[in-house]
Amino acid sequence: MIRETHNGIISKRLPRTHKGDYGRVYVIAGSLGMTGAAYLCSQAALLSGSGLVTLAVPKSLNLIMESKLTEVITDPMPETKDATFSIEAFGRMSESLKQCDAVACGCGLRRHPDIKKIVFKLIKSTDIPIVLDGDALNVISENVDILKKKKTSIVLTPHPGEMSRLTNKTISQIQNDRITVAKHFAMNYKVIVVLKGHETIVVKENHVLGQVKFKGNKKLKDDKLEEELDIKSGQRIRPNLITESIRKIKDLYAKDGYLLTEVTAELVDPEEGRSEERRVGTECRSRWSPYH
Repeated sequence: MIRETHNGIISKRLPRTHKGDYGRVYVIAGSLGMTGAAYLCSQAALLSGSGLVTLAVPKSLNLIMESKLTEVITDPMPETKDATFSIEAFGRMSESLKQCDAVACGCGLRRHPDIKKIVFKLIKSTDIPIVLDGDALNVISENVDILKKKKTSIVLTPHPGEMSRLTNKTISQIQNDRITVAKHFAMNYKVIVVLKGHETIVVKENHVLGQVKFKGNKKLKDDKLEEELDIKSGQRIRPNLITESIRKIKDLYAKDGYLLTEVTAELVDPEEGRSEERRVGTECRSRWSPYH
């Protein structure tokens, strides 16, 4: 990947920061015979810029993953007799997710009744962004309307076969009109769709800030903060921009001697009636090649 590919996607590592400042990702992946999927997914999260990556894995496979992985943390979980995740694992997963910024689920899970329960509970209860792939998509295809019960943004990454199961269309129908199929699914279920293939299709909503408000700001005037920040009303919402704004606010307080200031960002959905955030549907088509 060339340097231009990273611009605006992966944050530059700044002084006075540590790996915990660059995102904590939780990966739920793997089963007997599918440890490679868990390895590739968690390593991809790490190499794409995540500061800390934790891999939840069925406990009998933990030693394998400990041997394969160096920086990724493993989190051995209760399992079924088939060495897949047991529903008993979900409580522990939920506790771990409280410390994370995003979760990826599905790679190499296999189809099992407990996997379906875990994926459905994840969708209905998790409030951090979710990426769903592989067998998570396969169990969702049994009840696609579960996506309407989500509490957060969800990214689906199907290949044409998985998209066929999600939409009840043939692979030929999907391949003949990939953009339309991906766009309709994304709009119907309010999710981001990454339809994989020779030309990968990414369909998502453009989230635009309606207002920027400060709460709990006691020591500095809001006007001073607004002057220093790059984030403005009417801009597209980009995670890097929010992260940079948080850092700048901390630096402003530090200059006035407040070194332990805590700063958090909250995006409020207009559908809840608490914000003026605007949404614009869009799609993007990308061609991927390992040689560019």
